[in-house]
Amino acid sequence: RSPTGLFCWPGFGVGFPLPVAVIDGILLSEQPLHAFARGAAANLSIIVGCNRDEAAFRPQPQDTLGVGAKNFGNRIEIVHRMMWEMAGMPLALRSSQANLGQRIVQLISSYQEDRAQNQSCLGPSGNTCTATQWLQDTIASDFVSGAFTHMLAVRMGRTGGSQATFRYQFNGFEGAGDARHGAELPILMGGTTEQLECSSWVRDAWLDSWVAFARSGNPNTTAMNGVWGPVGHHPCRAMFWDGLDGWSMDEGEILGSRRGLHATVDLWEECLSIMQSEDEQTRLGGALPVRLKPMRDGSEQE
Repeated sequence: RSPTGLFCWPGFGVGFPLPVAVIDGILLSEQPLHAFARGAAANLSIIVGCNRDEAAFRPQPQDTLGVGAKNFGNRIEIVHRMMWEMAGMPLALRSSQANLGQRIVQLISSYQEDRAQNQSCLGPSGNTCTATQWLQDTIASDFVSGAFTHMLAVRMGRTGGSQATFRYQFNGFEGAGDARHGAELPILMGGTTEQLECSSWVRDAWLDSWVAFARSGNPNTTAMNGVWGPVGHHPCRAMFWDGLDGWSMDEGEILGSRRGLHATVDLWEECLSIMQSEDEQTRLGGALPVRLKPMRDGSEQE
C-alpha cells in the first residue's frame, strides 16, 4: 500500500484491466474509469482525445511483404495478436481459448465493415501495404487508445461528469493514415514549421486553441466561432485536427458510424463490468446491484 504498489501485479486470477491501474489505497482508491463515472471530474473542464493511427506500424512497401514482423500476412495472425493483447483481462481469464478467439473473429468482422465503407478515402488497405495490415493497425489503435477515449467521453460527458468535456482526434497530415503515436508532438512542441511537415497556420491555430482552454476551460478560438462543442450526451462529437488541413468538426457522423470502434468499446465495457462486479461482490458480501450499461449516445440501459 504505497505509490510503488501501482506497479505491482494486482493478484492471482484478477488480471490487468485496461488502462492498467492497481488500487493501493493511497494514490488510487478505485479504478479511474469508475471514478470518472462517479463524477470525480465534476468540477473540471476536460479535453480528451487520441491519434487515429496510434498503434499503426509505419507503412511497408509491397516488396517487403513477409520480410519483417511488422507485416501481418493473414487474419489468423491478427486473431492471435489480439488474444495476446487481451491476456490477463478478466474476460479472457473466464473464456476458453476457442471462445476468446471467436470474440476476436466477431470483432474483426465489424472492422471489415468499416474497411468496406472506406471512411478515410484511402482505399481498401489505407496507408498500409495490405488490407490485413490495415485491420491490424486499426484494431490495435482502438484497443490501446480510441476505445478508451470514447469511454472517457461517455462518462465525463454525462450530467455531473464534468463541467464540460471536449473531444478531439488527430488524423495525421492530409488524412493520409499517418497519425501514429506522437505524430502530433512536433506540431505543438517541435522546431520551426520550415523544419516540420505541418502548416504554420495549423500550428498557430492548434496552439491558440490549447491556450484558450488553459485560460477559460473552453478550447474555441475566435476563428472557430464556438463550433467545437462539448460532447454532452453525444460522445462521438469531436474536433478533427490535421497537420496540413487544419481543423474540422465531426458531429458524430464519422466516429458514430465506426462499427469496429464501438465493438471494441463494448468489449472493454464488458471487461470493466466484470471487474467492477467482483469488486462490489467483495465489498457487499455477495449481493450485486443492478448494473447500468453506458450506450453510445451517452444514455444508459439495464
